[in-house]
Amino acid sequence: MPVLHRQDDVSTGASDPDGSLLTLSGHVQRITGGGPKTLTITAFQTDFTLPSGSVAGLTSVTSSIFSDIPGGSTQSFQSWYNNTSPATPPAPFGIPAPLLVLPLAGTDALGGKATLGGLPGSSSFSLTSQIVLTIGGATGATCPDVVFGGKTQLNLQAVPEPSGVLLLAIGAPTALLVVRRVRHARGRAVA
Repeated sequence: MPVLHRQDDVSTGASDPDGSLLTLSGHVQRITGGGPKTLTITAFQTDFTLPSGSVAGLTSVTSSIFSDIPGGSTQSFQSWYNNTSPATPPAPFGIPAPLLVLPLAGTDALGGKATLGGLPGSSSFSLTSQIVLTIGGATGATCPDVVFGGKTQLNLQAVPEPSGVLLLAIGAPTALLVVRRVRHARGRAVA
């Protein structure tokens, strides 16, 4: 049975060091034969309040431990951020992180991670996670087995101060000029 976990530290007025999290995990075993079957699990949570700020980043992570899986099976995971926090996020659920797709075949463990930055901050937002498992059928006494997980995490992103950007803009051309002069001087010394 899938398990849903929400983490948002609103009681202390400070965001959790991990940011706001929505995790989804479970264990599926296919005991029927036949062609591939698809299971879609969508979880959402509204009214997150922390972290709050002007620029946010979304991280999407998924993992899978599987055994006896027929070729052509897959696990996909996607995360969404909605800065308006509707009571029930309508599809497509908000701003999507890149889709992660894990090819499942045989017995193995896989994982993937995607990030999306520059999201608009909000004082009340929602997160949505979706796992889609497509698993081939059981053969004889062999039953495909998948333990899956996914995490959607929102954190504030550091925004460089204007003075730091200005120094970088001034320093980069100066460094290139020094490198050019050194190369030019070496070229004359060789000739």
